[in-house]
Amino acid sequence: MKIPEQIPSKLPPARLWALAAALVTAAAVFSYLRLPPGEELSVLFFRQWMLLGMLLSGLIMSLTDPNRWRYWAVAVGLFPVSAVVVYMVVRGPGNIWPIALALAFTIGIVPAFVGAALGRGLRGLITRHRNG
Repeated sequence: MKIPEQIPSKLPPARLWALAAALVTAAAVFSYLRLPPGEELSVLFFRQWMLLGMLLSGLIMSLTDPNRWRYWAVAVGLFPVSAVVVYMVVRGPGNIWPIALALAFTIGIVPAFVGAALGRGLRGLITRHRNG
């Protein structure tokens, strides 16, 4: 009986996790830098730049690993929710925390899934074009 050298994992390699983390962090930083002076950080999650960042992050992650496009859409899309949770832990939950979590979920998941689906489709077109 031959023992495999490495146990196969359903999780993607660490370099893809690093790329996903870098992409969503870049989206958050860019969104934060686009805020007008004097606005709070909580406004960050309701800006169009975050939507665009989630869409592009899902697209890029799906292009790099098209077989796990749904997995990457969820991983990228849950970033705003985790950021809101961290914000609530630091600053307090406030009165409308369920609405804030629902909005963060919608703002993260929807564009991440759209971007991931676009990336998977684009990768399929590229593959078909290369194969003739």
